[in-house]
Amino acid sequence: MIVDLNDHVIKLARGSKLPSDVEGLVGMIHRAMPKEMFDPNGLAIDTTYIDGDLRIVRMSGSRHEGVRDILIRRGSMEVDPTK
Repeated sequence: MIVDLNDHVIKLARGSKLPSDVEGLVGMIHRAMPKEMFDPNGLAIDTTYIDGDLRIVRMSGSRHEGVRDILIRRGSMEVDPTK
């Protein structure tokens, strides 16, 4: 399935089958994506640091100025915020 953001409407690609739980699918996508990326209007993203396991990106725009996302490759390192 191919998902495109066109005026906040999700359209299936030609030949795609409709998922049985569309509402659940959209909920999973929404929870998995950083909130600032779900509505990218007026948003600029630039990478401030990158290596094989870690990427830090900075958001610019009226709603998310200065927000940073830290993305870690799954299984590459263990992060325990309680230590």
